[in-house]
Amino acid sequence: MKLVNASEVPQDIVREPGAKHVTIRRLIDAPDGADRFLMSMFELGRSGATPPHQHEWEHEIYVLSGSLRLELPDERKALALRAGDVVFIPRGEPHGLATGPDETARLLLVAPAERPPTRSVFLSDEPYEFDERQTQGEADGEGWPSDETTRLHRIMFGYLSSRAVFSALELGVFDALEERLATAEDLGERLGLRPRPMRVLLTALLGEQLIERDDVGVFRNAPVASRHLVTGRPEFFGALAAHQAGHFTRFAQLTDALRADGAIGAGAGEHPAFGGPEKFAAVTRAASIMMAGGLVAGASLKGHRHMVDLGCGSGVYTIAFANANPELRITAIDRPSVCELARRNIEEAGLTDRVTVQPGDIFTDRFPDADVALLSNVVEGFSPDRAQALLRHVHNWLPEDGELLLHAHMWEHGQTPFPFSIGLILLVNNTMGGEPYGAELTRLWLADAGFTEVSTAAVSPISAIARARKG
Repeated sequence: MKLVNASEVPQDIVREPGAKHVTIRRLIDAPDGADRFLMSMFELGRSGATPPHQHEWEHEIYVLSGSLRLELPDERKALALRAGDVVFIPRGEPHGLATGPDETARLLLVAPAERPPTRSVFLSDEPYEFDERQTQGEADGEGWPSDETTRLHRIMFGYLSSRAVFSALELGVFDALEERLATAEDLGERLGLRPRPMRVLLTALLGEQLIERDDVGVFRNAPVASRHLVTGRPEFFGALAAHQAGHFTRFAQLTDALRADGAIGAGAGEHPAFGGPEKFAAVTRAASIMMAGGLVAGASLKGHRHMVDLGCGSGVYTIAFANANPELRITAIDRPSVCELARRNIEEAGLTDRVTVQPGDIFTDRFPDADVALLSNVVEGFSPDRAQALLRHVHNWLPEDGELLLHAHMWEHGQTPFPFSIGLILLVNNTMGGEPYGAELTRLWLADAGFTEVSTAAVSPISAIARARKG
């Protein structure tokens, strides 16, 4: 047998045609006596790639850490991979891997030891040139700024990325590219922009990997843009983007809001987000969809009969739980104007036989027939006293052994900066004293309210669930 720590296995530079910033550790190889399967660990640095290729053997991939793209040229698409994802590549299927400028990834690859004599076929005629000095300099970071300096630079210029996306949506860039591919000049004519500003905007979007450019300068939407940034798509982020674009002027006054401990330009008692509760529910629908799948997967409701979604918003979480639990009956509660939006979405999902939408007050109404309550992205919208009062109220009406699912942006579980910074959005827009309370404080409040078996866990890169039982 062989026992070795992966860090002790020599690391080699991958020298295949077009590969860049990729290394391999041959963890289990033929010289070790392996005659059925081989195991290797690949590491891709920033802007790394193994270009599209194919071969006459299968292999399996497990992503250990980081994030990257799996490129499938025959299908003209790319899939986003993250830690924990598993991929099977059949024999003969063209594929490639790539990381973005802010991404790195480590992955485990298993392949058969006995392979046909044909080597990998790379789908490019470009000659392969390997510059040992350049690669070594990049690997060592010689002459490069530190990671901390690079990170600070990215933070200070981060507004350029979001503003480029907002402007592209306002101008119809993604819709136009989905309609047909275009050069910068052609697209500028269609959108009424002169060549220089069109080129500048497309270059910015190219850097964010939201669009792609071929060798002759023709642009197309990247898969993520086709899915989320084209008007009319089921997972369109346009309303959310327009809402966030509205923050720009207000956030110019963030320093004033920090000093005053108050929202900018809002009167007392207004809804936490400008535009009213119904608009807020509509624009946050895209973010809710992003979190709903992980929330449902991380919160089994087997054995439960009736769930109450307190502050249901657009109904995304209600719909996700209903689809995942065919025997579950759900009552969705929110303000009257918001209920109209939720009701439309639930009707479109074909769930009116098991889901009831009704207006109500989550601070006073009681639902003793329900055996599970959901508070999703609700508690952090209120001041500490008000949030704790809500938890005590829910505990009072839940039956013995009833459960509470509390879904929020708990920064201790965050895998992106957003759960840490959402408090700034609440500060600028929220007149109700809300802020992100974090997992530790949430567990304490739930225990103080009388709940037991309290636990928290991440259910998406930006959110976590606290699960607690009465009794």
